[in-house]
Amino acid sequence: MSPSFEIARELHIPGLGIADIVSVFTKSRNTILHAFEMKIKDWRKALAQAYRYKYYADFSIVVMPPGEVIKAKQSLSLFHAINVGLWTFDAERKVIERIYHPEKEKPISITAYNKALTILARQLKSLPVS
Repeated sequence: MSPSFEIARELHIPGLGIADIVSVFTKSRNTILHAFEMKIKDWRKALAQAYRYKYYADFSIVVMPPGEVIKAKQSLSLFHAINVGLWTFDAERKVIERIYHPEKEKPISITAYNKALTILARQLKSLPVS
């Protein structure tokens, strides 16, 4: 199996919220999920939502505009403590900056992970279900 990379929008896992974007990287029967929560404001709400994505994702990341991410950076220790990433996206310059990239972790729930893969397989049609 050759490596593949797919992106899905608005992945809804009942009880765990709706991730704005999910990237799926598959190589040699190993699938890695990144879940992204995009917020214009309210980093606390974004952090809470992104934490729930850890139930099925290997990486969970909050993405905010540069002006708003300043507030989140003041509490960067919280992002580190629960291993949720913090990135900024400058739409005008089309630049992404990784402020904190989380460590890879196994999803909290294998059931939620498998459910996410099943939903993504239907949504993307090219993703193999293991």
